[in-house]
Amino acid sequence: MGYLTAILFFAAIGVVFFMTRKSSEPAAASQQRTEPELTERFRLGRYVKGFAGQTAPVAVVSCGVTEKDFVVCKGVIGEEIGRIARACVTGVCVKKQAEAEFLLELSWNEDGAPVNSAVFCFDDKKQAETMAHAALDALKKWCSAEQEPAVGNA
Repeated sequence: MGYLTAILFFAAIGVVFFMTRKSSEPAAASQQRTEPELTERFRLGRYVKGFAGQTAPVAVVSCGVTEKDFVVCKGVIGEEIGRIARACVTGVCVKKQAEAEFLLELSWNEDGAPVNSAVFCFDDKKQAETMAHAALDALKKWCSAEQEPAVGNA
């Protein structure tokens, strides 16, 4: 009688294990990201203007690189404020605005629409130029190989 109880006990544990494992599989599959993993993330300084859905400036933004897009987010991993197809980028440049202020302008053209551009500001007194050029280099690195953007300093 003791063996029968032990066998039924382990069988019940096995059934519970398989039932919970099977029921959690659809939830895990639905939680998978539809967005491809980011390849890199870098800082873009302060967002000034350029995205239709984001009219107000944002103090700190970062840019994530996916397989097809540049994804601009508030902070490091915050809310998305803009997305640009990497293949549509037509130009990236850094301009010196004031003594310790540099602007990075990113231009793109989608499906024959007018050229769009987003502007980001780097105004850290000691590192503005270094940070602006680091962002420029990162953007150049990830622009689509088929369409090399115009790059420059103004």
